[in-house]
Amino acid sequence: MAYLCNKRIAPKHRELVFNKISNDAIIEAYRKGKRTINCENLMLLSSGKYEWFEETVHIIEDEITGDIHVRCYIKNINKEKEIEQQASEERAYYEAMVSKLNAMYEFNITEDKAVRGYEEWRALYGIGETDNYTQIMTAFANHAVHPDDFGSFYDLYSVDNLLKAYKQGKQEVSGEYRRMDLRGIFIWVISTINLFEEPFSGNIMGFCYIKSIDDEKKEQLDLLYKAERDALTGFYNKVTVEEKISALLTTSDIKVGKHAFLMLDLDYFKDINDHFGHAFGDAFLSEMASKTKGLFREDDILGRVGGDEFVVFMRNVENERTITNKAKELCSLLTETYTQSEVVYRVSVSIGISLYPSDGKTYAELYHNADTALYYAKEHGRDQFAFYDSAMQFGGTSIKSIDSDRTIEAKIFEENISEYVFRILYESVGSASAIQTVLELIGKHYNVSRVYIFENTDDGLFTKNTFEWCADGISSQRELLQEVSYSPLGNYKNNLNHEGYLFIPNVGNTTPELKAILEPQGIKSMLQFSIERNGKFVGFMGLDQCVCLIQPTQKILSECRNMANVIGIFLTELRAVENAIAAKQMALSVVNGLASYAYVCNPQTHEVLFINERLNKLIPTANVGDICHKAFWASDDICKDCPMKTLMESKDTKYLTEMYNTNLNIWVKVTTSWIDWLHDEKACLVDSYDITKYIKNN
Repeated sequence: MAYLCNKRIAPKHRELVFNKISNDAIIEAYRKGKRTINCENLMLLSSGKYEWFEETVHIIEDEITGDIHVRCYIKNINKEKEIEQQASEERAYYEAMVSKLNAMYEFNITEDKAVRGYEEWRALYGIGETDNYTQIMTAFANHAVHPDDFGSFYDLYSVDNLLKAYKQGKQEVSGEYRRMDLRGIFIWVISTINLFEEPFSGNIMGFCYIKSIDDEKKEQLDLLYKAERDALTGFYNKVTVEEKISALLTTSDIKVGKHAFLMLDLDYFKDINDHFGHAFGDAFLSEMASKTKGLFREDDILGRVGGDEFVVFMRNVENERTITNKAKELCSLLTETYTQSEVVYRVSVSIGISLYPSDGKTYAELYHNADTALYYAKEHGRDQFAFYDSAMQFGGTSIKSIDSDRTIEAKIFEENISEYVFRILYESVGSASAIQTVLELIGKHYNVSRVYIFENTDDGLFTKNTFEWCADGISSQRELLQEVSYSPLGNYKNNLNHEGYLFIPNVGNTTPELKAILEPQGIKSMLQFSIERNGKFVGFMGLDQCVCLIQPTQKILSECRNMANVIGIFLTELRAVENAIAAKQMALSVVNGLASYAYVCNPQTHEVLFINERLNKLIPTANVGDICHKAFWASDDICKDCPMKTLMESKDTKYLTEMYNTNLNIWVKVTTSWIDWLHDEKACLVDSYDITKYIKNN
């Protein structure tokens, strides 16, 4: 025994074996009534490996002599030990796994029965004594599954789907969903059903276990949210919103019903950032996003595609009236006014709308057409909305805004574009950037490729491109057209007709001299309008079309002629501005050239300081120095709704109103604003235009 223990038994088992089957141990066991001793241990083989053996010792007493004898049987139990070890490890793994599970259930799928694990649901979900699997699953889904996950949960774990999955060779079906816990809080879980066939009955059984993945899922969703969302507004970012809408447009559901694509752009938001700081601007955007979210449904898609540009995709709208009402709500909700140092800053929103499928069936088409409608809305006064229309092309005049006041203003814009241009130029007195703004407005309004200004040298022998706006995809020519000689063309003014413009419908059919200049610029059709000072030709404003041929109407020609006059006056004076007096004279020169009725007045004394030519022709008896309500309204009393008084009381920079002039029997829309006068004094510029026909029509 000593040899066996010391040479063959594994060191860690030697003491155990010796204590069990040594001579003394056997005698002691016999005295206690034991006749068999079992011992398991690792034993060294001749191959040098250890394997498990079982020693069974039988204790026998000689009936004659009374001596104690033993018979020892040794059996190799290595294979049984390996099986036992594997079973132990599997049991430990199972216990560890089960300890992390929220619940376990067993179902007979074939017979649509619940077998065990669901007993606590009877009281929780009011399912009574039934053991019907479908009824139990339905009750559970209705009470404990998140509404957004109900459909996918029910479809995945239905009897039909589980039987179908097993027939397809699947032995496991799993899904993630939100389940209400005992605290009444929804948590993310993963539910897995292992499918197997019962050997005796042939029924398909399901063993289901549920495990919480709430922490992991929330972390995953948080990362996904940050990747897809704009951090400031919580809207989808530019890339994601395009992906979401594009994916939706490929589904079969989208082909049913009408859907709307809205593009929003904040008006004058840059002023807020410049004067109040970016932190204030960010806070405004965040608040704006919160308000906007409140107007739309959960399945509508909202995205931020630029600094102050946003898109909304409205699904399944009943009709255009629904969209119109929503656009009106946005215009009202997103209009804010802020004051700093007695200066008022106003932010509003302009909206362009395209419809699926009439205005496009892809994201790119809907975006482009909504963008076209957006700029159309901006050109017509901002703070309004417009539906896309194919008439929004060169010379298009269609706008589907429902707001009657804004529609009137849009119509006025169509008929008095020069006044709109004047407003931009006047509000930016002394700033060359205003010219650039005007060129962009003209280019986008008429849907042309390029708009530009050429100014002649003092001797008239050369001209140069001083301002230029180009549409997307159109190459700039400004740097190439500096110090251009008139010499090859002779007297260039002779190319203009008696109305002061040159129209080339097809550059390919013009003179060789002009063709040599225009074709390298990619121009197909061209319009140019002279700019004159005191009867002298000093330059021209041009509109190029590089995409197709154009045929402008007489109305468009007249509008462009008027705008060239206004721009020419502004530009001419701009070059001569050296002090505040010159700036004031420039503004009055432009006012004098307007097609509206305008005058400048002292708001305290109501003394008329300036009358433009058109108003003087309408009321020739009016003179500088007269009292305004006597001169223009034939009244001894101050106007009941005097716009200058309202402007002073409101502390705004501008006041708009409509008034009826009993003296002239006309309705006028009046814009009253502050203007710098002599010796740093403030005066009021009162600018009016006739809207009688619009009032009558409405």
